[in-house]
Amino acid sequence: MILYCGHKSDKHEFGTWFYISRHITHNLLDFETLNERFYKISVKLKHYNLVLISTHTPTEVAKADFYSSLGKVCDEVPNYYMKTVIGDFNTKVGKQSYLYQAGGGHSLHNKTNDTGKWMVNFALGRNLAVTGTWYQYQVIHKVTLTLPDNKTCNQINHILFDRRHCMNVCVVRSVRGAEIESDHFLVRTKNRAKISGSEKTKKSEIKKWDKQERSKRRIHQWGNSKCIKYSIRASGRYKCNMAQNKEE
Repeated sequence: MILYCGHKSDKHEFGTWFYISRHITHNLLDFETLNERFYKISVKLKHYNLVLISTHTPTEVAKADFYSSLGKVCDEVPNYYMKTVIGDFNTKVGKQSYLYQAGGGHSLHNKTNDTGKWMVNFALGRNLAVTGTWYQYQVIHKVTLTLPDNKTCNQINHILFDRRHCMNVCVVRSVRGAEIESDHFLVRTKNRAKISGSEKTKKSEIKKWDKQERSKRRIHQWGNSKCIKYSIRASGRYKCNMAQNKEE
């Protein structure tokens, strides 16, 4: 199932979307289209609920308005939900030591640009973490955008996870082999979370065996068979004695 939110006109500009597997469509609680730059869905998990917010950040103009509206969207999410913000942030996060609170030191870039500072401040203010700079991968697994010259590479697509659940994040890396007709690469992440099972596919209750009752049945069956054998033998002996008495 594909959930898409684009521009009001027919122009193919901006837009965010989600591709959801049919196996977990029953776990989809809610989806909300805010504008051409925001899309929010809620997924039911076993122990808590997950909120995914897909974004598309502007490059030069209206940065303050964008992050203020994104902050309002995050503030509307209940505190017991796990928040995850994904999308094209158009930001470069560097390896400065003061950025370790928001992310790790394994970024593709050495310095942070202006849009990167906006994103880092937003992440620190909302208790989020930039997980794309945590892991020490090869350069090809960090690149999310390649310019037409095929030489300039950037890491501008990021995933912000709720800091309370950061220990559940296993992998965050780019996938270069996907054919999506775009100059961006897909960013894949693995999160250890149990999806709530469907109510329609509940397992049938397994009836336990009563060991005492089974042992009683075995003893009773064994006793009946013993009595039958004994009665057959006794009746055979009695018939033999009666024949001998008649002959005498």
